[in-house]
Amino acid sequence: MDTGVGRTPPPAAAADAGDEPRDARVVKEILRSVGLNEGDYEPAVVHQFLRLAHRYTGDVLGDALAYADHAGRASLQADDVHLAIRSNATFGHEPPGRERSMMCFTYHNMDANIVSHNKDAVRPENEPMLVKAKAEEQT
Repeated sequence: MDTGVGRTPPPAAAADAGDEPRDARVVKEILRSVGLNEGDYEPAVVHQFLRLAHRYTGDVLGDALAYADHAGRASLQADDVHLAIRSNATFGHEPPGRERSMMCFTYHNMDANIVSHNKDAVRPENEPMLVKAKAEEQT
């Protein structure tokens, strides 16, 4: 298994990249490949993707180490990582479906029910109302 240890890192990108980390450049390239230019998203989006990638990678490697330990091996093998990725995809978080999302968006964007303060408004009898109590006191 080639772990990449001892390999020299790839050459730095063009001078316009400056001190930007390689992973940040990769995320920006991914965003550019789906049609988003640098002004189309906030700079925090890149950081969010980097945090997500870091967390996902850490989780997968942690699971892979647990699988290797369970198998009685001191080092990781590619099969351990493959199993961790598959189990993460199977048992990990899955976003809600389109129908569920649309239902939530519709509910969230609905106008609040406007309560009429008209004294002649009809209300259910079992619902206590301070206005009703005051009206009964006056009669």
